[in-house]
Amino acid sequence: MQDCRKERRFTLRLPCLIVAYGDSNGYVKCQILTVNASSGGALVKTDLRLPVGKKVFIELFIQRDEWFGASNNSCIQLCGHVMRANGCEMALAFEKEYRIERNPNVLDFRKLRMERLAKQHALLQETIV
Repeated sequence: MQDCRKERRFTLRLPCLIVAYGDSNGYVKCQILTVNASSGGALVKTDLRLPVGKKVFIELFIQRDEWFGASNNSCIQLCGHVMRANGCEMALAFEKEYRIERNPNVLDFRKLRMERLAKQHALLQETIV
């Protein structure tokens, strides 16, 4: 099998939230770690089964150590789709657009993320109807 990757991959274990909206107005989410990542995508280990081509919303959390200070933690928000899914691995391709937010700590990150998911779900419901 030929490797068609264009971007260099890095072994990065980043906390990651994946949200996939379903056809029945619900959504599936999982919180996992990346295995590796590049500017074009990431590989994750998960039991979540999503079909190839499924659009997903992705948040990658970058937590800095004490040397940088907790106020430099950040979250990269982007959209993408499932490129490959086999066994317990899923390859995600990123779209070019992304947003980076600064988050002071993991607890605030989780709280903000859950609030944002609720708002996005409500907006999606309005769009579908």
